[in-house]
Amino acid sequence: MKQHTKIKFFAVGGTIDKVYFDRLSTYKVGEPGVSDILREANVSFEYDCESILRKDSLNMTEKDRQTVFDSVAAEEARHIVITHGTDTMVKTAKRLKGHRTHGRHAAGPVQVNGCRVQHRRSSGCCPAPA
Repeated sequence: MKQHTKIKFFAVGGTIDKVYFDRLSTYKVGEPGVSDILREANVSFEYDCESILRKDSLNMTEKDRQTVFDSVAAEEARHIVITHGTDTMVKTAKRLKGHRTHGRHAAGPVQVNGCRVQHRRSSGCCPAPA
């Protein structure tokens, strides 16, 4: 019997979730863009999206990274994807080292993804073709 796999997406902010207001780069970090991307892609796997933080990664603190760690360690889903700003995602990935031994559940892969284009500008994580 094939085991059903659910993927958990944690959004912490970053460019994928930014909403720009003007050409001067005034922005806020909005709702997780990954939810729209998965819905638009009509994926056939089971998933859940949760917003942990809404920050540019340059504004993340060690306390924020601990919040990400705690969320991953407590998550029941075996497969986890974190959407994150590219500037400091390596710091968060390093902080996640050891989540396998701290969590209550069977640990699986954790993927930390960054995006250089906000979702709401191009209707997807990749820029629209020219």
